[in-house]
This record gives sequence, C-alpha cells and structure tokens, in this order.
Amino acid sequence: MSLYNISDMNNPNEVRAFLASDKSLVPLASEVYHRLQIYFPYSPVFAKAIQNELVISVRTALSPKEAKDRLYKFDDEWWLDVDVDLRSKLCITVEFQ
Repeated sequence: MSLYNISDMNNPNEVRAFLASDKSLVPLASEVYHRLQIYFPYSPVFAKAIQNELVISVRTALSPKEAKDRLYKFDDEWWLDVDVDLRSKLCITVEFQ
C-alpha cells in the first residue's frame, strides 16, 4: 500500500509532511488503511493533517447506522488495542456520499 492511497487530494504534501515528522505513524496509517478496507470494502480512504493530528476518513454510501456499526466494530476488534500514544495522533472518521 502506498501512502498516496490515503493522501489528502487537495494537499498531499501536508499529509506526507505530517507522516515524515513522526515516522512511527507510517506503519500505523498503512495498517489503518488496510483494516478500514475490511470493514468498508471498496470505499475510498482519505487523510488530512490538522494541527497535531492526522484525520483519516472513509467515504461510504452506507446508511449512517450501518456505517456507525462498522466503525464501532473496527474500534472493538482492532483500533482500541493500538497503543494509546499512537492513537492520540490519529482520528478515524466516516464521511457519507
């Protein structure tokens, strides 16, 4: 997986600079991308660097209830087991089409 898959299409250099500033986030961002594909297959994943946080969004056409249920499952089955110091630098969200 290339990090271009989760770049901000409006300002990809911002995302790359954020990840370059903390190399420990690169493998985690890659893993987030792969895991989101399990819960939201065929849904595009985007990222935006906002201050000291990388916001990773998955865009879906699912109903809000179904998307929320899948995001909760993502959290319960994997995300909440990730080190809290790393999690604090990333925010996972859902966008609706």
